[in-house]
Amino acid sequence: MRLADAARVYAIGYMLEPIRVRFKRSITLDTLVKLDAKEDESRALPRWLAKVLAMHGIVDIQGVDMGIELLRALSREKIAGDKLNALKQDFYISIKDFINDAKRREQQEQKVNIDRLLITLQDIMLLRLDKIMNYAKSAYAMQEVEPRLSIEEKILIKSLHDAINEFKDYIVKDGKDAL
Repeated sequence: MRLADAARVYAIGYMLEPIRVRFKRSITLDTLVKLDAKEDESRALPRWLAKVLAMHGIVDIQGVDMGIELLRALSREKIAGDKLNALKQDFYISIKDFINDAKRREQQEQKVNIDRLLITLQDIMLLRLDKIMNYAKSAYAMQEVEPRLSIEEKILIKSLHDAINEFKDYIVKDGKDAL
């Protein structure tokens, strides 16, 4: 499966996950979704519904600040040396979602330093990519590290491993396809 296709499938699952919200005002819905909530009530809603309600100023989403999580992940990755730290499978999906929300908020005058987020994301991607390339050389090492990878990284390491094996097989062939 291609990376973009896999990411889309997991992004759908991410949007269906529950997230806590606090209602800014009372609301009653009986359309696509049945919802009856009072002002200051707190409850879990599917992320997609929470985002729609938040865009209309009905709820405050009480999720984790992914900007802080990104900095924590980068710090843990640097401290780990050559080892790969575990990331949630939807780490990059949630970071992309956070950055997209931040861009929307920035347009609505709630400034978030998106450039800083993107630089930090670039830092962690390059750091992890370097480590992933080392693990991709060995099937045993891949099995060891796979539980610590995001969905995108799992696809990447498999692709790298396959390309490395194809290269090794080509180089060490016993004269077939030789000049």
